[in-house]
Amino acid sequence: RNVKLENPKRWDYRAPNLYVLKSALSESGKIADSLDTRFGFRTIEPKDGAFFLNGRRTKFFGAMYWLICTQSVSPNMKAEQKAIAEKDMVSSGINLARQNFPGQDFLLDIADEIGLPVYLQYMSFTPDINNKKTLDANIMCLREWTRLVYNHPSVIMMSLTNEDWDHVSGLDLQYKAGKELAGGNILVCPSAGLYSWGGNLPPC
Repeated sequence: RNVKLENPKRWDYRAPNLYVLKSALSESGKIADSLDTRFGFRTIEPKDGAFFLNGRRTKFFGAMYWLICTQSVSPNMKAEQKAIAEKDMVSSGINLARQNFPGQDFLLDIADEIGLPVYLQYMSFTPDINNKKTLDANIMCLREWTRLVYNHPSVIMMSLTNEDWDHVSGLDLQYKAGKELAGGNILVCPSAGLYSWGGNLPPC
């Protein structure tokens, strides 16, 4: 079923307009399962050597934001991390957080809620990336990872690895797959730091 929303409010930097899609499956008149999916409306586009967020030319001032990789989350952890992000990043004029690897989903929830764009680095396995089995496994993981982050409006771009210019053919295939999976909703770059080190793969 297609649902048309007239004039939705855009998610933006410091303007975290969010929506929730409620889905339910019923059987014999009773709800058998349900799912709430939070998302936001926004666009991101590279054009003429600049980034355009929601059609507005935007200069990003980024900072590294290390993810907390832990198996358990305390009841207060989200509130604590949200306060840190607002104090140390947003209040300092930072408008792009770089996160090195996928981590706890609640950290992207925080970015969604405070209106902080995020640049994610996908954890690609590159030492043997030109091997077909490794490449296939990478693309399978990339597909699942993109599905998990796709509805986070804060995630505006991602790279497939970091400072890697030795595996061009494998990265090129993975880059094409990433672009297709992201569907223009998330900008995809082959490798963070590539140009500063003399790489020759295409930009986002």
